[in-house]
Amino acid sequence: FFSVIGGLLLLELNRVLRPGGLFVWSATPVYQTLEEDVEIWKQMSALTKQMCWDLVTIKNDTLNKVGAAFFRKTTSNECYEQREQSQPPMCKDDDDPNAAWYVPLQACMHKLPAAETERGAKWPDAWPQRLEKAPYWLNN
Repeated sequence: FFSVIGGLLLLELNRVLRPGGLFVWSATPVYQTLEEDVEIWKQMSALTKQMCWDLVTIKNDTLNKVGAAFFRKTTSNECYEQREQSQPPMCKDDDDPNAAWYVPLQACMHKLPAAETERGAKWPDAWPQRLEKAPYWLNN
C-alpha cells in the first residue's frame, strides 16, 4: 500500500512527520507469512531504509498475534547525503515543505530543517504548557 506510486503516500507522511518522529504500521505484512504479505513487507522495508527511517522494533500482541512495526524518522540530513541510491530523490530547494493547500503530492523528500529558527527544527513544548504558548515559528 505505502510502496505503490513510488511510495508517494509514505513520502507525504515523511514530509509531515517531525525529525525523530515515530510511525507505527500495523498491517498484515508486518506479521503474516503469505507470499503477498512478505513481498509487501520487503518493499516497505526497502523504501523506509532508502528514506533513512530506522526500524525500531516489531511487536506482536500476545492475545490476537496482530503485529505492529515501529519506524523512526532520521534526525539529520547526514543520512540523506550518504545514501548510495538517490531514490526517492530529494525535493528541489525551492519546493516548500510547509505548503499544504492545493499542492500536488511530490515523490521526493525534503531536507530536514537545520537551523534552530526553521519551522520543524524543534519539538513543541510538553503538555500542557504548549496549550498556552504559540509555536516558536509563529513568533517571527
